[in-house]
Amino acid sequence: MKLHHRIARAYACGSPIEKIRDIDLIVPLSYSTLPHQLTAGTQIAAELAAFYQKDRFPGAPIAFTNAIHSEFPECDARERELKKKLLGSAWLVPDIPSAHNSISEAEVIRASLESSLRPGSRILVICGEMHSRRVRYIWEKVFPEMKIIIRTFMVDFEYQKDHPALVERYRWVWIAGSIVGEWATRILGIERMRGARHITSQSA
Repeated sequence: MKLHHRIARAYACGSPIEKIRDIDLIVPLSYSTLPHQLTAGTQIAAELAAFYQKDRFPGAPIAFTNAIHSEFPECDARERELKKKLLGSAWLVPDIPSAHNSISEAEVIRASLESSLRPGSRILVICGEMHSRRVRYIWEKVFPEMKIIIRTFMVDFEYQKDHPALVERYRWVWIAGSIVGEWATRILGIERMRGARHITSQSA
């Protein structure tokens, strides 16, 4: 096993879901999009959501937001279009507002589904290994009365050389940035980190 895989595997905080029988909501997180295709992270998260909905938790709705920090106009609309094509129309929650970071991603989903979720609801959140600790912290703060279950995928899907966000273009930058991002969120809190924006080549 390569060094970065060992680090990501040790850092990840996914949930054992083999014995879980019921899920009330499935959320594949966004890793942004490119003009003609989803980024690798967004793609694998959506594919896993479709798999779990079909084979493990039939009938569980899928809810997702779309990133607005990409480098081309209407990137969030393009991401929504590509995800719907991949997921199909069955059991998709109606369009949820777009998000500019991981905190707003959780908050807009909460606001959109407030009336349909109940205390104790089980939410399956799908994200990469290096993002999982920060995701768990955020989602447990935003949904304190619900059960958050994290399903992770390999760190290799979380970065790519043409990613819109600079921090997600290079392996070790992403790994270091994920750790810093987690601790910044814990120390500064969600309120202070809510307005944080991803840096792209256009905004740098």
